[in-house]
Amino acid sequence: MQKATEFIKLRSNTRQFHRTFTLDSDLSHIRWTPTNKKPHKAKIAIESIKEVRVGKNTELFRASETYVNDTQDESAFSIIHGDQYECLDLIAKTPEDAKIWITGLMSLTSKYAGDCESKPSGSQSLATLRERWLQTVFDEADTGKIGYIRENQAVQLIKQLNPRILLSRIKHKVKEVCVLNSKESERGRVTRSQFIEITKAPKNFYFLKICLIILLGVTIDFCKTIIDQYEPCIEARKLNFMTIDGFTNYLNSEENYLFDMTHRKVCQEMNQPFNNYFIATSLNAYPWTDQQKDLSDSNAYTFFLRKNCRFIELNVWEPAENSDEIELMIYNGYGSSKSALPKILNVINQTAFERTRYPLFIRFDIHLSIKWQLVLITMLNNIFGKKLYKPKNDLCDWTKSLQQPTPKDFQMKIILVGKENAEKIDEENEKQNYMTRLNNIPKFTKPMPICEKLSELMCPWIMPVIIKNASSIMQNTLNEKCQLLLLSECDCLRIIQNHPVKISQAAKDYLICVTPNSSNDDTSNLNPQEFWNFGIQMVALNCQTSGLMMDLQEGKFSENGGCGYVLKPSILREECFFTPGDKIPFPPQILHLRILSGQQLPRPRGSTAKGDFTDPYVVIEIYGFSLDYAEERTKTAKNDSNTENLKIIPCANPTFDESFQFQITVPEMALIRFLVLDDDFINDDFIGQYTIPFECMQSGYRHIPLLNREGEVLENCTLFIHVAITNRCGGGVK
Repeated sequence: MQKATEFIKLRSNTRQFHRTFTLDSDLSHIRWTPTNKKPHKAKIAIESIKEVRVGKNTELFRASETYVNDTQDESAFSIIHGDQYECLDLIAKTPEDAKIWITGLMSLTSKYAGDCESKPSGSQSLATLRERWLQTVFDEADTGKIGYIRENQAVQLIKQLNPRILLSRIKHKVKEVCVLNSKESERGRVTRSQFIEITKAPKNFYFLKICLIILLGVTIDFCKTIIDQYEPCIEARKLNFMTIDGFTNYLNSEENYLFDMTHRKVCQEMNQPFNNYFIATSLNAYPWTDQQKDLSDSNAYTFFLRKNCRFIELNVWEPAENSDEIELMIYNGYGSSKSALPKILNVINQTAFERTRYPLFIRFDIHLSIKWQLVLITMLNNIFGKKLYKPKNDLCDWTKSLQQPTPKDFQMKIILVGKENAEKIDEENEKQNYMTRLNNIPKFTKPMPICEKLSELMCPWIMPVIIKNASSIMQNTLNEKCQLLLLSECDCLRIIQNHPVKISQAAKDYLICVTPNSSNDDTSNLNPQEFWNFGIQMVALNCQTSGLMMDLQEGKFSENGGCGYVLKPSILREECFFTPGDKIPFPPQILHLRILSGQQLPRPRGSTAKGDFTDPYVVIEIYGFSLDYAEERTKTAKNDSNTENLKIIPCANPTFDESFQFQITVPEMALIRFLVLDDDFINDDFIGQYTIPFECMQSGYRHIPLLNREGEVLENCTLFIHVAITNRCGGGVK
């Protein structure tokens, strides 16, 4: 650095200047030549540097994208300096030159920050304030006033102060301190000074300064609000100070998560026709995977409804002869277990509107004689009560009205879906038609015709009809005011391949539901994104099967308050000649992601990796229209197994600090998936994942709460990232 290095210096008017930069011999300033400024002004003091930002991650770099597009990301960096956080954007000739300066400047700024600790300052008084608070916490725990607390007591106290820290890490750190006690009698004890030392935060000035940028430009009132809300130290709150503990609490709060809080409530129009929405759909509640066999069938339906499903399926059979069954049964005919229908209906009644007010559709496949159909009618009326939609009581005949039914019109309603009976059935012809009984485990059979009374409960404006090919869609016999088109996965993919325009138009005119091929006896899932891209509203998934497809489903329907309905983008609703694959008529948006670090990453479930270490890395996956599909990954954060400390803790808090850029052509359809894997594995490499709609992302420095395979939040397990979006809605950086 002192021998001088040539860089390209960017200016706001997109002009580029070749300048030679050097570091002073006393390590106090960096300077550049030639310059139009006076020599004493063409310099930056090391002590004024706030941040060294790697890659093309500033507004000027993004605005100059067309001019620096050929530049390697590794050759670019920016120096943020001064009280006004001015930005000096530089491009090195080689990535090696950039790396030398980035590493050197980071080292110099960290050294300066460390030297500042010895000087009296506001930060020193704040550190003293924090120590006094920790002393108070310790003294309250030391009820006997003996000057120490027991090892297990110290562990519990630290966990109480910072619940985000893994218990294993706390125990390890406390054990280290206790072992250092020289006298045998003092083993297992933690003194006040030891307790304070354990709870001190690591000196990571680089990321602390990154975090502090978040607070630039905010008001004093806002600062007071977050101090009152997140600062645990009473004395600090009174002085309007925020300690590292309070700032950590603030960064990890939900308002600083990647997911925009405004989308946690219903935020889309709910008065459009049903065919203008994507609708969360569950195939059935059986069979369960090995990991979920401990769940009862009733819990299975609770599980589905709490995953936003608004369209479910029930295959109803009468009790088998020569068995102990006395009630109607739920059974799919594929060798799964049977469940009593009343129990399932009661669970549905209790949980159907627990998380959303918008209608629940239940598609019935009826395998019942008339006698049992009448029992079913009574059961539905008694259990669902006023929630049950009865077409005869509806003042509007939706099949003839110029208006179309909407989710808003049917709030808190359970709508039954099934075929209306074309002819009345009496006991005599019913006996002739009903050939299959549940004497033994039956094979799959077609549903039975239903009686007139049961037919009257079936919704007349959503009558299912099976479609096999594109010509069926264009038949004049179909009524777009009444029909629900049912397609198998195979048939739908064939139509998409051969007639994309027809299927795209049909999804604007009709409700369409795609189900897995009938030959699939397992619980594998189809890819819902393939069908969503053509506007198909319902893609039936086995919600009990975890994995990528279910992650996409949950990510998709986390939008719009998790109500189970997501409004399709205008290009999939309005009358136009657009189909996926066509050139998009508006400019794409650019997503800039910077993966900074991970926090409290666990080892993979069931991992048999060698040793006690994990080597995590992050994969970023983009799903949406075909032009938007992309995948990138960070480098692996390797553990230093050569350390002298034999009691090393696994890499739970890795640092990545890598930047990526993605082009998003249809933002409303894009899903971003963050996948954390272990590079040092034998059987299992999955650590956690998070899938989010592009439209729900917040810009700036954000935390991502990672989820396990089943979609449950991993306790205190997060990624820390930075997000910027250019050309959002026509311009600027978000």
